[in-house]
Amino acid sequence: MIVLLALAWARPDSSRGALVRQPNTTLRMPQEIQRTGFIVTNAFPGHTFDLPIAMATPPGETNRLFVLQRRGQIIVLTNVARATRTVFIELTNQTLSTSSESGLLGIAFHPGYAT
Repeated sequence: MIVLLALAWARPDSSRGALVRQPNTTLRMPQEIQRTGFIVTNAFPGHTFDLPIAMATPPGETNRLFVLQRRGQIIVLTNVARATRTVFIELTNQTLSTSSESGLLGIAFHPGYAT
């Protein structure tokens, strides 16, 4: 009986038909890279960051930018037009950042965050 079950399972099912690859008639890749008009610009010349992961601004503010660095620092840039850099909080000694999915990975402000 086991042999019959094995043969029935191994026998091709003619009702399904053979798998045939269908030709691609709709997806056409461009022959040349299209230019989009975007330009990469250094927004804060003179300031460098160590593994920046995220940026955020407190609710309702337009002149402070917080930059999260993976190894455990949060930097605040004030007067964004002529940015002044200060360390907002230093957590390097409390942060494990030895692999790609460790360290400080995100920042968000509570809607009622007091300035």
